[in-house]
Amino acid sequence: MAIVLPDGNGLFQQDNAPCHTPKIPVQLNIYGMCWTNKSNTWRPHLQLAGLKAVESLGILGPLHRICYGAPSKSHSLLTKNINLTNERDGLLIKNDNLTKQREQFNQEINELVKSLHETAELLFTDGWLYYKFSLYFISYERKSWTESRRFCTEKGADLIIINSREEQNFVKSIAESTFVWIGLTDSDVEGKWKWVDGSNMISRFWVSGEPNRQRKENCAVSYSSGWYDYLCNTAYKWICEKSFVKYHIP
Repeated sequence: MAIVLPDGNGLFQQDNAPCHTPKIPVQLNIYGMCWTNKSNTWRPHLQLAGLKAVESLGILGPLHRICYGAPSKSHSLLTKNINLTNERDGLLIKNDNLTKQREQFNQEINELVKSLHETAELLFTDGWLYYKFSLYFISYERKSWTESRRFCTEKGADLIIINSREEQNFVKSIAESTFVWIGLTDSDVEGKWKWVDGSNMISRFWVSGEPNRQRKENCAVSYSSGWYDYLCNTAYKWICEKSFVKYHIP
């Protein structure tokens, strides 16, 4: 395929004639199209005055055909450049996402540090103790079960819920040899013990023979030896509990 530079008018035409290179060949890799100046063919109005000017200076010599061949190395480089540009854009998006994640992590760390400071203040000022993502408060005064629970709820907590042997041992360690109210009662249905959050009792640390269901003993206390059921209007110390995570991190 070729383009023939016609004499005088600077126009060229399409043809399927074989391409013959000039003495100084000029390769233009554009879609593999070939053009000649034969008559009765389609003539696109593409001015080649610039090429004629170069020819007139004697740089190209007698120029009769410009060959349009297969895609050249420049086309390959252009494709690579486009691919690299796309990769760069993708990396910029990833970098932006990583930056947002880093900012989110930093915010979470700052909130955690703030929560730890608040916890430390609670430990030393309000008498709260931290244990396995929960905060605990043991009273020095004595109240009924209902009044004890009211005190806890006013502090954003509730009477303690004991779900494991480890937590029961923790209660024993802070209560020492003292009866303390815990958040366990069968006031709604006799014999069906539930925690203050409405959940069923799973772990059981009753002293042998308890609960004995005597005299409407519908509230539970914890002692060093285990749990007892007692009259709910009896005055005992109590332990409040609230979740550290829910309280400090929304």
